[in-house]
Amino acid sequence: MRAPREYLDGTRNIIVGAVMLMILILTIALTIGLVFSIYDLIVDETPNHFEKEDILNAFSHLLLVIIGLELLDTVYGLLTEARLQVETVLLVVVTAVARELIVFDYEKAEGVMLASVGIVVAAVAMAYYLIRRARALTSDH
Repeated sequence: MRAPREYLDGTRNIIVGAVMLMILILTIALTIGLVFSIYDLIVDETPNHFEKEDILNAFSHLLLVIIGLELLDTVYGLLTEARLQVETVLLVVVTAVARELIVFDYEKAEGVMLASVGIVVAAVAMAYYLIRRARALTSDH
């Protein structure tokens, strides 16, 4: 007879596998969207075809693909090592924040929103720095 822990581990692995499959499908769809965005930029024959919005759209798709791949790596680590890699999660957050900063409409933003974005960037950078520093200190001993 199997122990309850084995059932929990099996169930967790099934759920994590399903999440990985969903992230993979979404990342493939985002990659297809990226290909179409780049294709539209290249084939468009209008005079000023490299419009700011079109380029930002392509970069947004690219960063979403990168976020999808990082999330896939994070969930895979959860499946294989049965623990969450905080550094990888923070890299996903940094990429997501970078994406938002790139596509952010600064002309229409209010001061409070700009300050909020700055605080989020500083907090994520500080968290990443502290985790890297803690890892370096523990590896020295």
